Amino acid sequence: MDKLISLDAVLNYVSRAARKEASDLQIKSDALQCYKSLQSGMCTIEDFTISKIVNNRVDLPYDAKCINKVQWMCSDPTATEEEDLLCSIKSCNEEEECPSDCLTDYFTRDYNLCRYTLNHSLWIDSNYYKNNFVYLKYAGARSKYINRNCMMQGQACNESWSYDSESNSILVSAEEGYLYVEYQRLPRENGQVLIPNDTDLLQGLAWWCEYKIADERAWMKEQSMAQMSVTKLQQAESRLKRYRGKNLLRGIDIQLHDYIGGTSSDSQLLLRYNLNG
Repeated sequence: MDKLISLDAVLNYVSRAARKEASDLQIKSDALQCYKSLQSGMCTIEDFTISKIVNNRVDLPYDAKCINKVQWMCSDPTATEEEDLLCSIKSCNEEEECPSDCLTDYFTRDYNLCRYTLNHSLWIDSNYYKNNFVYLKYAGARSKYINRNCMMQGQACNESWSYDSESNSILVSAEEGYLYVEYQRLPRENGQVLIPNDTDLLQGLAWWCEYKIADERAWMKEQSMAQMSVTKLQQAESRLKRYRGKNLLRGIDIQLHDYIGGTSSDSQLLLRYNLNG
């Protein structure tokens, strides 16, 4: 596995001319969207969020890669369920008895239902969660951003959800309530997204960003940009395919391959050449 580096490193591979045409923020946004679309060579971390539904929509974190589970709070928890959850969290965090007025100090549902649930296992084991959250049926098209186990087509719940990749948000048939979402996200450090420190990846993402910039100008009838956008797209696809290929080869057991086919065949020599650069 490659060492990780900040997504900002992509900016070092983007040409000066391209950086004059778009802000660093836009370039990093395009690079992130391109990187999230790759299907191999990606390190992700399991995470979760609970968010209030606003206008039938819940926005996902910007670094979310794949949705694993979506549940809707179908009923209001009882006061006892709320207090049991909050007291267990307070006791876990502070190792002391929970006072009877802990709800006043810890519960702020309208702001963020889950800002206090620092311990995921406590949340999953609580009656608050078990008695009030149900799975929703997935009503959208198949997508690489949706875990197949997350579609829940056989659920009896009348409410459903879909994913809007353009806005990186979940669309819900329910008009109000809260969603509990488990997802895979990209690693972060000091708020910065981390990606593998691989030259092919960084250069491929940079050329993809340059393609996006040139393509935008081509739509504005700048004919010279049309050919440039095609060239940059081809360069980006070539580098990113090379990056994906390297990561696929890393999953091959060379010793087992040698045991089966020997060490002198053309396939073994080619495999060793690619793995060793």
